[in-house]
Amino acid sequence: MSKTSQSRSAGLRNFAAACLGILCAGFLHTSFDLVPAGEEISKSSGPPRAVPVPTDTDAKPEPVENADATPLTPSEKALRLCTDMLRDGASYIQGLDSYTVTFHKHERIGGDMQPQQSINMKVMHRPGFAVYMKWQNFERGRQILYPANETSDRMLVKFGGLRRLLPAIKLDPNCSAAMAETRYPISEAGILGMSKQILSYRENDLKNTDGVTCTQFDDVEFDGRRCRVFQVEYDNEKRCKTYRKTLMTLDIEHGIPVHVVNYTWAGAQANFDSEQLDQMTMIEDYSFTDLNTSSSLVAGDFDRGTYRM
Repeated sequence: MSKTSQSRSAGLRNFAAACLGILCAGFLHTSFDLVPAGEEISKSSGPPRAVPVPTDTDAKPEPVENADATPLTPSEKALRLCTDMLRDGASYIQGLDSYTVTFHKHERIGGDMQPQQSINMKVMHRPGFAVYMKWQNFERGRQILYPANETSDRMLVKFGGLRRLLPAIKLDPNCSAAMAETRYPISEAGILGMSKQILSYRENDLKNTDGVTCTQFDDVEFDGRRCRVFQVEYDNEKRCKTYRKTLMTLDIEHGIPVHVVNYTWAGAQANFDSEQLDQMTMIEDYSFTDLNTSSSLVAGDFDRGTYRM
């Protein structure tokens, strides 16, 4: 081979390696959150906040105590009601074939708060679980499809923003690159996944209520829905290693979680007032808005060709 040909070949190899390096480096600095896409998406200023509303006379009644049993404390009553509502919510969502929703998230990963993100989502439960997501902000236009196709257990990622011209790539949802900037894999995305996560903690709390305090706040409105807010606090880190406090806003009609905020432990050396402590230890803030359960999604809504991925 001539020196000219060798030089040209080496140059092409170097160019390909550089492109691959840029792609991987950019991907590792990208968070993977749930978002549906396909259509034009409106800009969002973030999730709504819960506000008080008049007393709801149609609210689900609190658990009835057995007259022969030891009387329940207010905390135990609230914890039972919260758990019952979450079970109803999981059953309701699981019964839906599909839905669309906007997912908002704000997470702390590796000690650092990530940018607040709003993501449009399409979710299908039957005939098989599928998710399509598209970002409204952060890296606007980013798309994720899971699974990538009917025979794959990988997710397909198409970058947005300045990287929109890069080709889509397939990833294992649980690989280090996919999990670099998100706290949960896409296989657990959506309202049902979150309901199951929260419910597992509440059912564990019910098994042993020592060191757990649950407070109930009624007559709250969130995204136009009548809701109850439950606050769960743990006495010490031995009782719950991950969370110090959880705030859950549950839709009264269906029991689904529409807003969840979780706080971790600050460490023995920390000395803050309650407001500072919450600000320093907030690790997860998730909410769902604009839920549409009447949208009949089909297989084409989860096909990469639909979104030019």
